[in-house]
Amino acid sequence: MKRFETEPRVKRDSVAEPLVEKQYEAEEEQALEEPVKDEELVKAPQNPTKPPVRERLLDWAPFLGVFLLGAILRFWGLGDKPLHHDESLHAYFSLQLLHNMENWLGCFSPGASCYHYDPLLHGPFQFHFIALVYKISQLVGAPDNGVNTTTVRILAATLGTIIVCLPYFLRNYLGKWGAWLACFILAVSPSMVYFSRFAREDIYMACFTLLLVVSVARYIRDRKMRWLLLAALALSLSYATKEATFLTVAVFGSFFGALVAWELG
Repeated sequence: MKRFETEPRVKRDSVAEPLVEKQYEAEEEQALEEPVKDEELVKAPQNPTKPPVRERLLDWAPFLGVFLLGAILRFWGLGDKPLHHDESLHAYFSLQLLHNMENWLGCFSPGASCYHYDPLLHGPFQFHFIALVYKISQLVGAPDNGVNTTTVRILAATLGTIIVCLPYFLRNYLGKWGAWLACFILAVSPSMVYFSRFAREDIYMACFTLLLVVSVARYIRDRKMRWLLLAALALSLSYATKEATFLTVAVFGSFFGALVAWELG
């Protein structure tokens, strides 16, 4: 006889089968309810994936165009116009400072005529940096031994161009197109263009003040030390440029003082 005919059939217990199935279901539910261990979790990337290079270039392109426009308006024909009276004072005393630095020991001689800080002319930031531009221009062989109507205005044009770029760092506050519009207005503003081609403390002061605002705003948002250091640098250079920085401190100080008083109730 065949095997399946001789072996007794295994009888299934109709009562036991549902119990076994329920036991398996209970074990599965218990496994689902147990918390997953930390090492079993798949960690998400810490830094979000950067957009592709093409998208970033398209995002930067409108700003780069405005920055280039601002630079052209400030540097094109920079030395064509004769010096204003105030510009001539800054140019002369910067040249005097350059000569003093070449022979600084002579300034200790009695009756020596050397550069010194004068509140009437403000400074001393602009005089030191214009003298530095003179020296670099001499080294590269610029006309008139590096001292001319162009070189005296290079510092103003440079900081005037930096002003155009600063709203870019406020995109999180102004939005992309709001920041772009701010950059564009600063780039083509007749007043900003004029003073960016004018060797006086006005544009230096404006640049450092806006840099201070941008740095403080970014530090409040990001809490990164570099923005705090940049804010301190901007405030220091502003003090070294013009005494009106006391008014800037008064404006900022009154706002933060009122904010602290409001928070403390």
